[in-house]
Amino acid sequence: MRAGEENEYHYPCTDDYSEQVHTPNGVAALKTGSNIERLLVQLYEEGYDISGAMTELKALLNYVTSNQETLRDIETHLTYLLQKARSEF
Repeated sequence: MRAGEENEYHYPCTDDYSEQVHTPNGVAALKTGSNIERLLVQLYEEGYDISGAMTELKALLNYVTSNQETLRDIETHLTYLLQKARSEF
């Protein structure tokens, strides 16, 4: 940080955002950008080694992505089974 320069870390949470982020779509939206990621990038740009925290964040986001894909696959398979069962009656 340069002399006289003040960093500001400001990532407030509104009630609307809190409600939105606690939904499946809200969690999915975190894959394309989050306050945590913006804060980590800001710290990285200021010279901090955030590699451990960024690795953890990416692992969590990959886990969320994988779970969403698995749920979609299950839904597709269940839809197929339901259609198959209906056609047999």
